[in-house]
Amino acid sequence: CLLDRPGVLAVMKPSKVESERFIELVQRRSGTPVTCVSRLDWAVSGVLTIAVGGDGSASAEFIRAQFAGRLVLKTYHCLASGRLLGTAGTSGVHTASLKIEQRAEDLSRVSVSAQGLESCTTSTSRAFYQFATDQGPDATIFSLVEARPITGRTHQIRVHLASMGCMPVSDPLYSRQNFPGDSRWCPRLFLHCSRIALRDFDGGTCVAKAPFPRDLLAGLAYLRRIA
Repeated sequence: CLLDRPGVLAVMKPSKVESERFIELVQRRSGTPVTCVSRLDWAVSGVLTIAVGGDGSASAEFIRAQFAGRLVLKTYHCLASGRLLGTAGTSGVHTASLKIEQRAEDLSRVSVSAQGLESCTTSTSRAFYQFATDQGPDATIFSLVEARPITGRTHQIRVHLASMGCMPVSDPLYSRQNFPGDSRWCPRLFLHCSRIALRDFDGGTCVAKAPFPRDLLAGLAYLRRIA
């Protein structure tokens, strides 16, 4: 457990597990009623926030209201091919509207569209990498991006980065051309929820942090940091 405060828990969800399924496991182990108030995509790891109490409880409604009011501060890290925003430490804001194109077998694909929903992500380039064996001006550059979604659209960070030409590593939906090569050294989507800040049921500020799991650290170890 990453955080245990009045009315709220935060746990580390691994990749390739549905949020709802993982919350069921948390409830069985704790013996306490809990409610899903937010979710991470199946492929995404990191901090998952859970309300303590049943659906419709005061704590669940309190946490839901914070998410609905965009009062929860979420920080993700994504590794993507391409240099985003120039030098390390440079920040930008991405506001392309997003629209769900299709739903098939619970799989959604999202695109940038003028007919889509308002979306906003802020991002900061934290570091740049290359393959350890790559040399010269044509070597592939990878950006480690710190992203903060202001809105909470489906696949928002992945689509906003891809629309900027920065393709998320090991992303079979939005980086299909790179996926076969990426998956040989990074076994899953490199997107991780590293930090969440919100209010507990007593009104106190609480912060939960989750370090990179071993599979993402192994992917980074395959690369050489250049900036």
